[in-house]
Amino acid sequence: MRKPLTVVPFALLALLALAVPRAAAQSRGTWAIHPAENGSTLRLRLETSNAEHGSFDISRPLKLAELRGLTAAQMAAPSGATVHFQILREAGTFTCDGYFRQRRGGGTFTFRANPRFGPALRALGISGVDRNKVRAMAFLDVTTGWTRQLKAAGVNVHTADQLVKMGIFRVTPEYVRSLRSLGYAVTQPGELVKLRIFHVTADSIRQLRQAGYHPNADQLVKMSIFKVTPEFISQVKQLGYAHPSIDELVKMRIFHVTPDYIRTMRSRGLKNLTIAKLVRMRIAGIN
Repeated sequence: MRKPLTVVPFALLALLALAVPRAAAQSRGTWAIHPAENGSTLRLRLETSNAEHGSFDISRPLKLAELRGLTAAQMAAPSGATVHFQILREAGTFTCDGYFRQRRGGGTFTFRANPRFGPALRALGISGVDRNKVRAMAFLDVTTGWTRQLKAAGVNVHTADQLVKMGIFRVTPEYVRSLRSLGYAVTQPGELVKLRIFHVTADSIRQLRQAGYHPNADQLVKMSIFKVTPEFISQVKQLGYAHPSIDELVKMRIFHVTPDYIRTMRSRGLKNLTIAKLVRMRIAGIN
């Protein structure tokens, strides 16, 4: 009579052992969608916060085609429509339920991770692949193929956190190659993210070169932060400053030495105003 009593607990334990990974691979939260500013895409926001699955709050633009099962008619329904759709990624699937009215919607989602995705990333030398990072990478559509391409482009990417940040700021293999084609062999993920954050592109670099400047990567960031644009450089040159250094141009921007300020000072009879003098005048409050 004792044998069945021992068999049943072992069977239950086996079932529980199989169920735990499936439960751990899921998380739940809320979603919201509204039209993006450009009008041609949507902006999706996902959010969840609980002790088991951690905080998650992220948004990005996407196209309707990425929302499997959702139609434009449902989104635009003037009286509202109940919706069910999925976002399918290599890293996992978001299953969303909710309500839409006049192109704005919201509801709840369940995320189920692809159990093969984490091991595939680890095989590529990526560490720190936990369920929160996998969920973020699914949302950002970070794939193993994209990771391979980044590595092939020379990027020293080694962690899931680096992949997530590069996914957020669109550090694509094409972007890395475009920089390299102009002589910027930037290989560190943090440096590439910084360049992206401050909108340094191949086109902006070419425009600066046409203006006579060949800044290094750090200088590119400074020039972008302080809006040292080709237009500003041209205005300064028209005032007789033939080729100011990058540091001089940055200081002019920091201390608001504008073309109008220079013209105002000249109209008051001040002559031989070097950029260094103009900066000191601004610092001293001479307006």
